[in-house]
Amino acid sequence: MKSWKLLVAACCALCVCALEDAGYHAAQAQQAAVPAAAEGSSHAAKPGEKLVATTEALEAAIAAAVPGDVITMRDGVWNNINIVFKGNGTEQKPITLKAQNAGKVIISGASSLQLSGKYLVVDGLHFKDGASSKSLHLIEFRVGSQPANHSRLTNVVVSGFNKNRARTDSTDVWVGLFGSHNRVDHCLFQGKTSESVLMIVWRSTDDPNYHRIDHNYFKDIPSLGVAGATAIRIGDGTHALSSSYTTVENNIFENMQGTGKIVNMKSGGNTIRNNTFVNASGSIEVRQGNGNIIEGNFILPAKEERYTGGIVLIGQDHIVRNNYIQGTRSSGRPAIVLYEGEPNNYPGKGGYYPSKNVVIANNTLVDNDKHFTIGELYDPKTEITVPVENLTIKDNVLLGNGSKIPIMVVLDQPNGITYEGNQFFNGNFLGIESVPGIAKEQPQLVLGEDGMYHYTDDSPYRRNMTATPLKRTEVGPEWIQAHWDAFGIKDTPYVDQPVKNLLSAMPIHETLQEVSEFASGDSQDRGLRSDYWYGIAGFAAIAAIGVSLIVRRRSATKAK
Repeated sequence: MKSWKLLVAACCALCVCALEDAGYHAAQAQQAAVPAAAEGSSHAAKPGEKLVATTEALEAAIAAAVPGDVITMRDGVWNNINIVFKGNGTEQKPITLKAQNAGKVIISGASSLQLSGKYLVVDGLHFKDGASSKSLHLIEFRVGSQPANHSRLTNVVVSGFNKNRARTDSTDVWVGLFGSHNRVDHCLFQGKTSESVLMIVWRSTDDPNYHRIDHNYFKDIPSLGVAGATAIRIGDGTHALSSSYTTVENNIFENMQGTGKIVNMKSGGNTIRNNTFVNASGSIEVRQGNGNIIEGNFILPAKEERYTGGIVLIGQDHIVRNNYIQGTRSSGRPAIVLYEGEPNNYPGKGGYYPSKNVVIANNTLVDNDKHFTIGELYDPKTEITVPVENLTIKDNVLLGNGSKIPIMVVLDQPNGITYEGNQFFNGNFLGIESVPGIAKEQPQLVLGEDGMYHYTDDSPYRRNMTATPLKRTEVGPEWIQAHWDAFGIKDTPYVDQPVKNLLSAMPIHETLQEVSEFASGDSQDRGLRSDYWYGIAGFAAIAAIGVSLIVRRRSATKAK
């Protein structure tokens, strides 16, 4: 009996072993059946996702794509490839072209990318070690005459992808936006040394665009080439009097050694909001266009002093509010400048539309050599003779650095200017000594460890600063944060230390001072160059002398 029981137990054990062995071999066979193409992928293919490894496979996948499809490019170097991404997705189901792993699909050599259709997304590509194969654009939201609408470029890096300047087609726009409702976000654009503007919103008609350019990192762009170091241009002179309604927000512009313009508007209805400029020599400029809003930006000191500047205004109905501007220098542009106008400018002429109905409110201006200029380029010998009209300067705080240049440099008396609730300190009050609406009081500011000035909690102006400068970790592709060294990104302070505390026993300039000759900055426009020169103001002697003399000298540099 015992022998029979032992025999049954042995048979059961053999059956269990046989079943385990069969399961092991089945698992091995299943694992071997996984396509080799998925090796190195951080995810398995999902329904509607097509993994492609050749140019031919990519083209076929794009041609067959339907709403909701995801076309995944295998990790590796794709050399000399011109991607034509055409398709029509929907708002709920876009068609996506993406890297297998963000940043590991390298586009190199003579390459380009074009988008056409609607609801398309390009995600995670890295352009490096090459240059555009096209005559004008590297990335173009258009194929032929057919634009892309409601489409998106995200999580992409373009680093040093420059044309040789000796090429006959050396003009090199990295991103050309056409159509409407497109978005460029969380991208890094670094090291552009080729000619032309980095990104252009093109406008062939008066139709609005409604593009959004946000959370990008523009970095390391020297002053080279035509329009070198201009990061973004919105529109052109032909359609400047119509509105684009493009929004540029929450971007960082760092190490931009420009020629006076970093964001340049040639259209109306745009919003430039909550951007941070770090060592960025240049201005936010409205060259043409009406009804633009510039708000909540931080313009911090730059090392290339002759191109420093804040905000340049031409045209009408602009609102400039809640901006922080620090460190513009005498050889550059002022913190805020309004241009004189021409009586007969028209689209395509390239002249200067009159500046009127402008509101400048709730801004914080600190440590600027030049603060405001009104009537820039005024010259009675030319047509630039239409004065600024209906200007409101309200609730601004100004902390000067003792510069002898007057706070308000008025080159031609405006037709209507209102001051209300402003607080200015430690500047030359020439011409505004007793103007209502300007209090000569030390502002309730404190110098922070970051080298910037901040309002105290009990300051009535504390809401002038509605945000703080963006952190480098808040912009660009998330995947680059583990590779900052490769892109030359360092977590350094935005303002060089130490910073002199301007609140330490600084006198208020309540009387007229002798003003030395000072120059408005060097800038380039259509190959023309000249120097600004303003007047030398003599100051009044006391009582018995009763003589005052003001001589003004100037010439002009046209801004493109």
